[in-house]
Amino acid sequence: MPIMPQFSAEFVSAYPYDPEKGKALMAEAGVTGDTSFNMVVWNTPPYTDFAQAIQATIASAGITLNLEVVDGKQWLTRYRNADLEIWLGLWGPDYPDPDGNVTPFTNYAAKSIAWRNAWENAELGELGKQAAVEQDNTKRAELYKQLTERVLNEGPYVVLYQPTRSYGVRNNVSGFMYDPASTPSIWFWMISKK
Repeated sequence: MPIMPQFSAEFVSAYPYDPEKGKALMAEAGVTGDTSFNMVVWNTPPYTDFAQAIQATIASAGITLNLEVVDGKQWLTRYRNADLEIWLGLWGPDYPDPDGNVTPFTNYAAKSIAWRNAWENAELGELGKQAAVEQDNTKRAELYKQLTERVLNEGPYVVLYQPTRSYGVRNNVSGFMYDPASTPSIWFWMISKK
């Protein structure tokens, strides 16, 4: 499967299952007693399935997650208006460069994901801008590695998974290419059949 340039595999398993650590982190944050949150969820699989799994998992740390299952328009409108506590959603880059994720996730001024989640970290926003224009690929990879680690540890996001897709292609078909950073992810105009 193609991957994003400057991808760092060491962060793939950043969140091991550890209910006791979860309870300790909540206590450290000053959250005690019965704790509950509301999560807005699109009323279609896989969102409802993931939400129920998250709900059951965090219950083991003493947290109640109330699911607000809504239609797609409400789901997106409430997120864009920051009218919610927790949102279960998806994000993918619009072009095959790490900046397609970094700017939205780190640059508050871009009025995208960081802004919608009321998270402003000017230092990371500037680091993201620096990485976007860095010409040396080794330096650029190091900057994106730093950004990934810091966003995972300091940001308001929990990255659950990277979806994969499987395609079956007959041997008389040529030009098939899967691009994980494109919508649609298959460039049909490049495909031909012998």
